[in-house]
Amino acid sequence: MKEVVYTNAPPEIEKEMSEGRILDISLDDLVKQSRKERITIMIDRENLDFFRTLAKTQGVPYQTMINNSLTATRFAIEKQAVQ
Repeated sequence: MKEVVYTNAPPEIEKEMSEGRILDISLDDLVKQSRKERITIMIDRENLDFFRTLAKTQGVPYQTMINNSLTATRFAIEKQAVQ
């Protein structure tokens, strides 16, 4: 298993992610849709494959699941910043 380095995450989030902490997000939250803006982004192959496979089983676009997992991450960071 290769080591994953989260170089751009805030130190407390980097620690949480490196320890394999799981975000509190339901499958229902992963399939919600909202307004989008088209961008170009590089994503690790393992992450892309995971979301493509999961999205296919749920019948939703994989980009929606990726976006909603980013939203959950943002909420977790914002919640931690308030504490």
